[in-house]
Amino acid sequence: MSNKEEKKERTLVLNESTADLVLGAFFLVFSLILLFVIIPTQIEDVGASFPSPRFFSRACGVILLVLSLCELYHGFRKRGKAHKDSEAVTFSLKGVSNAVIALAVMIAVVLLLKFLPYVPVTIAMLVVLMLLLGQRHKLVLAGVGIILPIAVYLFFTYGLKLVLP
Repeated sequence: MSNKEEKKERTLVLNESTADLVLGAFFLVFSLILLFVIIPTQIEDVGASFPSPRFFSRACGVILLVLSLCELYHGFRKRGKAHKDSEAVTFSLKGVSNAVIALAVMIAVVLLLKFLPYVPVTIAMLVVLMLLLGQRHKLVLAGVGIILPIAVYLFFTYGLKLVLP
């Protein structure tokens, strides 16, 4: 990308405390939606079994909730204070659009898992996301994109005795 193209690219610049607050609020809302909407509607509750199919998803949701609260606290503490180590956080249009595309891919995966098995959907998702993030090495795409979903499926199915879609 040339210097002229770099200057033309649209960016949003926030100070560090504002970026902490924005991202903390975003992940707080997302974690609450995950815990109270997505997990109850997308993962079947099978009663008293350990680990429950909802266990790992809930654990990730709770961890995300706690980390988002920490991020918000950190942003509020820095708000209004001049820090010599404070940095400006820049969001580029390309980065934001990649995040939106990745979110659309994840929504498509959730919808596709209702109709298709876990392994092929996950293979397609990983390959698309790796290409989106710039991975072009065919061996890495094939290795991670194919071997990882199969290993996860085998671990959950035979190791944890949990049924994946």
